[in-house]
Amino acid sequence: MKEKFPDLKLKIVGPITDEVYFKNLKNLVSDLNCKKNVEFVGPIPNNNMNSIYNSSKLFLFTSKHEGQPGVILEAMACGLPILSTPIGIVPKLIHEGKNGFIIEKNNPKIIAEKISLLLSNEKLRKKIAIASRETMEIEYSLENFTDNLICYFKKSLDI
Repeated sequence: MKEKFPDLKLKIVGPITDEVYFKNLKNLVSDLNCKKNVEFVGPIPNNNMNSIYNSSKLFLFTSKHEGQPGVILEAMACGLPILSTPIGIVPKLIHEGKNGFIIEKNNPKIIAEKISLLLSNEKLRKKIAIASRETMEIEYSLENFTDNLICYFKKSLDI
């Protein structure tokens, strides 16, 4: 990736929850001579995340387990194409090739292919970004959220 996109910057945001993994990741970045391409941002307060989203061209989420990852919803609301593993509700949110891509866990080749596709095709990236934002506007509007919540309560109360 760094040969094709020498100015590519990967920002890794969030707390360090596994010191061994973090150390191995930093060593890998160093061994691959990618220090100028990878930034370990660390945790950021929620009210400052918009600056990260709005300075990005895409959002990559490779978690192995989550329920409803709020960061994906936030990134979509900011109009970012999403690349995510198929965890939790992600397969219901991401419509393959329309508002993002579902990527296999532990498959860096596919991740690189999808990143390369989005970074090298600005028209496609913008189209997917618009669809990502529209997904949030339609599926997560206050009206839809309220309707879904009412249906959930009715089902749980057998009304």
